[in-house]
Amino acid sequence: NQLIVKERDRDALIRKTCEILIETRGYHYAWIALLDEEGNYITSGEAGLGKDFAPMKKLLEKGQWPACGKKTLNQKELVITEEPKTECMDCPLSGNYTDRGTFTISLVQNERKYGFLSVSVPRLVIGDNQEHDLIREAAGDLAFALHNIEAEQEQKQAEEALLQSESQYRGIFNSAIDSFLIFDL
Repeated sequence: NQLIVKERDRDALIRKTCEILIETRGYHYAWIALLDEEGNYITSGEAGLGKDFAPMKKLLEKGQWPACGKKTLNQKELVITEEPKTECMDCPLSGNYTDRGTFTISLVQNERKYGFLSVSVPRLVIGDNQEHDLIREAAGDLAFALHNIEAEQEQKQAEEALLQSESQYRGIFNSAIDSFLIFDL
């Protein structure tokens, strides 16, 4: 919660979120893929994977989602993968972590899908409803933070456009040879 209130850089937010999840929850790894409004890959962040994430990133850049990602983008609910090796055969990460399961959940705020979050969890927490609730809450908080960052960027762009327009108007007004008369009721 402290992170989503303070962090205003999108890439730092997703990277630090992944780091916090593996440090505080004992997840083996965490990764987040962000998408634009049309569902195209923008960027990703991870923790706990290092160079093992490179093949996954290449797939994401091509617009190819692993099975858990496809399921997640088609629903709002948490996707639980108990046997990644058999349930996610197309995933480059599944073969490395056969003694674990995964939770994958979409990041949605105001019907806008920002992407999805995936974490590798010890098998003993796969059925833990409190852990499910925690990952749902984390995903909701993260989506809210991404929404706020996007809204702030849009507001900043609008303010910059207004200043530029005002500057152009002032330049035209100040350099005009003709006179202007403005009535304001």
